[in-house]
Amino acid sequence: MLATLPESWRTAKLVLLTLVVLASTLAFTRTADAIPVFSRKYRTSCITCHAGFPKLNSVGEAFRRNGYQFPTGDYDLVKDEPISLGSDRMKDLWPNSIWPNDIPHLPPVSFRGRFGFNVGLDGDGDPNSDFRFPMDYSLLSAGTLGENISWYAGFVLSGKGGHGGGGGHGGAEETNLEPELERYFVQFSNLFAWSDEDDDDGMREANRWLALPPHAMNLRLGQFEPGVVAPWGSIHRQLGIQARLPNVATIGGNSFAFEPALRGIELHGVFRNYWSYSVGLVNGTGTGRAWDNNSAKDYYARVARKWWGYPLDGRLGSADIESEAEVGMRRGPRSSSDYAVVRGQNDDDGFEVSSPGLDFWRETSFETGVFGYFGRNLASVTVESDVMVMGTDENGDPVTITLEDMVTTSRIDRFQRVGFDARWQHRDWDVFGAWVWGWHNDPISDEDPMAIESDTMFTWFVEVDYYFKPWLIGFARYEELDFANDERQEEAGIARGVVGASAYIRTNVRVVTEVVIDANNNGTTNDTLQFLLDLAY
Repeated sequence: MLATLPESWRTAKLVLLTLVVLASTLAFTRTADAIPVFSRKYRTSCITCHAGFPKLNSVGEAFRRNGYQFPTGDYDLVKDEPISLGSDRMKDLWPNSIWPNDIPHLPPVSFRGRFGFNVGLDGDGDPNSDFRFPMDYSLLSAGTLGENISWYAGFVLSGKGGHGGGGGHGGAEETNLEPELERYFVQFSNLFAWSDEDDDDGMREANRWLALPPHAMNLRLGQFEPGVVAPWGSIHRQLGIQARLPNVATIGGNSFAFEPALRGIELHGVFRNYWSYSVGLVNGTGTGRAWDNNSAKDYYARVARKWWGYPLDGRLGSADIESEAEVGMRRGPRSSSDYAVVRGQNDDDGFEVSSPGLDFWRETSFETGVFGYFGRNLASVTVESDVMVMGTDENGDPVTITLEDMVTTSRIDRFQRVGFDARWQHRDWDVFGAWVWGWHNDPISDEDPMAIESDTMFTWFVEVDYYFKPWLIGFARYEELDFANDERQEEAGIARGVVGASAYIRTNVRVVTEVVIDANNNGTTNDTLQFLLDLAY
């Protein structure tokens, strides 16, 4: 088995598999365009917002934060004319009239299918290889209801094969196939924001009680991935297949994990172009239950700063780039024919505007964030236990009979998780990571479920993505999950390396090859070679 080979052989085998990954990816690659929901709406390519789907570039991050609207001039950019549900003159009659809005003309629906194949490299398990055809098939819907009201919905029609990049489900392997609502939320954007346009007197309209800059306050509610750990590194938008540990790590009988989704409400926004925040109130029990399992609610907060690069809100401003021909009436990162990605140091130093369709993934930037999550969850473990009962023998005499039974122990676990993340981008390089420390007062252990004792967890990752070509992205990641409790660490501690590549046969069709190596040699992660065909339309 691979786990028993000398370290030099393990290293050599990892290098060989990496070369196989890159070679097999190169063999499948060509180029073309794609048009899912927003591509149809704006008549633009996926690379407007994606640095290789499902990973977002800076334009896509600003678009996502702003409730699936471009930061400025969104209405002018829509090519699929929406259906109006009232005249704009009704706004002047409010509150004696209903405020008008619109709905999409074409059904805002896309589909995503993923086909997987994995091979065990350590010789364990039966079967040792598995065709996951399909791994999952998702119905996706997103859009706006007029200005500043948007929604996103992801419904997985089949497949529960472990969470991968941007689709599927939670981190643990599951053998059943069943439909599941993965995420569904509504966002109200630009709350209490003053108008971007001056009236005849040079004034801007604003709420008389509270006036905020655009993009400073957005509210979303429903079932969503919380904006806590590295939102740009969510498992819903990652290139690889194996989910990142800080996003899905659990401890003992407490099943809490940041992703794939939590239910609740969240306020988030951007101030002064480069500062971002999010605060949320959620159930904290994930999506595996219909309702919360305790009366307490969890809360979290995050503050981040982008020290240089493309603004978080996507608003370049007319003073930043003077040429109207370059940016299309100065409405943001747009050229005269299409959107283009802007890269540079900051708004004081100026920006360099690339050509449409070129350098869509490139940016020179640096961002850091700190966060904290505080909650309660019902921890629960089920273990085998001998049960002593009284019975009678064949002669009718009383005897003690020992039966094996499954006993469940459940208690409330108070916990907190704090940490920081960082990201550095420079041309073809994207280096990022996160570190999370967690304290739990009673996560319950399988070893002794009746003992009440606290435990501490540490989890972190560092990943490097490199763009060999616009259609070929290599990635490598190392990550760990450690526990202060020695017994838990021996059974559940994880250290692993992930190396792979994502190649784009078409803009909306990709092939992923990935190698996962267990660095702990304790069986918590299987050494595997994984392949994924991922398409969205």
